[in-house]
Amino acid sequence: MGTSGIFNRCIAKEVVVIFLLCLNQQKNYAVPCPCDIYQAAGTPCVAAHSTVRALYESYKGPLYQVRRSSDNQTKDITQLSDGYADASVQESFLGTAAKAGVISIIYDQTGNGNDLKKANVCSTCSGCPGDASKKGQPDVEAFADGAKMTINGHTAYGLRILPCGNGIPNQTGYRCVTPKKTPTGDQPEGEYFVVDGVNTNSSCCFDYGNASTNLTASGNMDAVEFSKNQYWGYGAGSGPWVAADLEAGVYTWGGSGKNNNSLSLAYPFVTAMCKNNSNGKTPGPFTLKGGDARSGKLTTMWDGARPNGYATMNKGGGIVLGIGGDNAAGAAGSFFEGAITAGVSQDSIDDKIQANIVDAGYGRTTTAIWNSFNGAKAPSMFNVNYNPLKGNAVFRFALQRALRVSVDIFDQHGRRVAELVSGIIPVGRHAAVWNAKRAPAGVYVCRVSMDGMQGWAEKIIVGN
Repeated sequence: MGTSGIFNRCIAKEVVVIFLLCLNQQKNYAVPCPCDIYQAAGTPCVAAHSTVRALYESYKGPLYQVRRSSDNQTKDITQLSDGYADASVQESFLGTAAKAGVISIIYDQTGNGNDLKKANVCSTCSGCPGDASKKGQPDVEAFADGAKMTINGHTAYGLRILPCGNGIPNQTGYRCVTPKKTPTGDQPEGEYFVVDGVNTNSSCCFDYGNASTNLTASGNMDAVEFSKNQYWGYGAGSGPWVAADLEAGVYTWGGSGKNNNSLSLAYPFVTAMCKNNSNGKTPGPFTLKGGDARSGKLTTMWDGARPNGYATMNKGGGIVLGIGGDNAAGAAGSFFEGAITAGVSQDSIDDKIQANIVDAGYGRTTTAIWNSFNGAKAPSMFNVNYNPLKGNAVFRFALQRALRVSVDIFDQHGRRVAELVSGIIPVGRHAAVWNAKRAPAGVYVCRVSMDGMQGWAEKIIVGN
């Protein structure tokens, strides 16, 4: 009998083991990523961007590019074997000095080539507020170390959008003006992003989504927005709120002013989602959702009519990040991941997207280690707590469809000492508890079998 991966050697009376197992439709123990979920639902991603992780299970390319300020040399930031960004590549290339480099490209993971680069400002677009000399100047790229964070035990770097007046010559902003396969006109579209809900401001516009390709406020936008902005629509409490930037206004619902159903989302990591269906269709045709990206489900802030003036939309198909369609310059925020879809997802798919984001481990300091299950992949994440009164090992697992599951504990001699689960287990999250209080000191392992596919968890060390 062998074990895979590395488990922190701990002598503990209680070992809490969270063992996450998700089965996708191909009977592969690989956790489906957001764009895999959208693809299977018939609403494929047409753009997918992240500086912290892959948004497709199959995507193995670089996540983003950094440029070193000292010599303008660039470096692609690659992935670790588990799909998270390899921050060591950035740190080795840029060194440890503050603001030593910038994020020059956020790569589109869909294969459509919808990469995000710094926005070039047209002469009629707004520059820094109150500074006409900034009009016509291109935006600047985000400092590469501006949003350092932890995800699933890994160090990673988000993209920090800064407004003017923060030691930079112009606002921070990114844009794609040569899009491919993005919705235009009144075609249905959805987008979500994961952002910082604490370090925000009340200025326009921290956007991600559809905008013009000619760098102006022509036509309509269809972008998810997140801020404390109260100029147009806003919500309960002091914000920030999920909203939609539709170009002529930012809306938290199908009207202007306050929406008491739009909750403030001042979490360290927030999921924000916007969906715009073709006029008159459901869901929607206009839907806003949001929630804590670390736990729980999304809350629907609005699902109903579009605001006045948007009965039929005229989207440009371009993509913006951190700025408005007219290059509005005042926003502050941090971006970690986001995707734009062709078509509008059902609520059940939105729930799966949020569940995947939660399982991704935003802010989590422990690491999910990928094990081999007969050639397929399954993640196991271990948290170790100490509680001499309980002496339990708790195994938690999640299923996307009903399976025959067995969970057994073996000692270091290969003898089964406990059978925790045996039978058909329904869809959902489950827990199996092993009372290890009376177990002799030593090394144990957990064997999990799902529809005959078996894998071994890492070591569980029990001490006196």
